[in-house]
Amino acid sequence: MNKNWFEAEALLKKSSPQGKGVDKMEDTNLQRHFQPPQKLLNILKDLNLQIVALSPYSISIAGSKEVFEKVFKVNLDIKELVEKSLSIPSELAEFVDEIHLQSPPTYF
Repeated sequence: MNKNWFEAEALLKKSSPQGKGVDKMEDTNLQRHFQPPQKLLNILKDLNLQIVALSPYSISIAGSKEVFEKVFKVNLDIKELVEKSLSIPSELAEFVDEIHLQSPPTYF
């Protein structure tokens, strides 16, 4: 596990400007054709965050410890963070309802 690399799940707003509200996306074919707004993708890139996965409901993002601490104004040395939402940067507020830090995978 890389202690300097973090991932988070950004839950998209149901009424964000991606065209249709995600609460109406019942057809699984819509999920295959989902593309988030280019503006959102550009913002994530400008914030030095990598896009790991996309869905109509969320975007998985990743980045270095330094990037996460700067963008989300958080101290990642605190273990209790995994259970809490991260602060949403103003640049993302138009598109995102919540951002949750992902806990590292556990292998058995």
